[in-house]
Amino acid sequence: MQEQDKFIDFVQNSGKAIAYLEHIENQELRKTVSEYEEVKQRNEKILSESWLEFNSSTSAYFEQYRRKKKMLFEEIKRARQDSYYSRKRLKSILYDIAHNNDFFIVKMFKLVVALFIAVESQSLENEVKKLQKKNQEIKLQAKLIMSNSQSVGEQLRSGDIDMIEQVLKEYENQLLKSIEKINEINAGKIKLPDNYTEQER
Repeated sequence: MQEQDKFIDFVQNSGKAIAYLEHIENQELRKTVSEYEEVKQRNEKILSESWLEFNSSTSAYFEQYRRKKKMLFEEIKRARQDSYYSRKRLKSILYDIAHNNDFFIVKMFKLVVALFIAVESQSLENEVKKLQKKNQEIKLQAKLIMSNSQSVGEQLRSGDIDMIEQVLKEYENQLLKSIEKINEINAGKIKLPDNYTEQER
């Protein structure tokens, strides 16, 4: 024990020994700092790539959403025009029947024509309503994605590397499901309820 105490005393009072210990501590410190910098750079790279992936996926989704919505809008526009012209033709025939002194058989024929036009007009109006419901559903999908996008953005800003991969994966799945649903709506595969309103959804 005496020899050990003498050695410790020598080390504590020796300039060379102290310098050597400081050198070892500095090496350890530099190693720790270097490892920290490597981790920091790796995390910054992951964050940067995650932001790029997030922005690219979101941009691609909304580009497809706008394209599909435009197609649906054109369809709604055509259906409205057809419905308008159908009603106009019906009114014209009914006015003609009421104000012309045609023979009874002619009026009957015009009434039959008017009946067919009335059925067609109702069908077209129902088509417009159905397309409007589809449009509401597509808008709802976009609103949900926008809400989810904000949540993912907040998660990325937090810098929590452990959660980023999981959050992005879930977000990608949401984008895919939403696009699939929009495609189905545009293809007419989903039948929306008759009492559907955007407020209820």
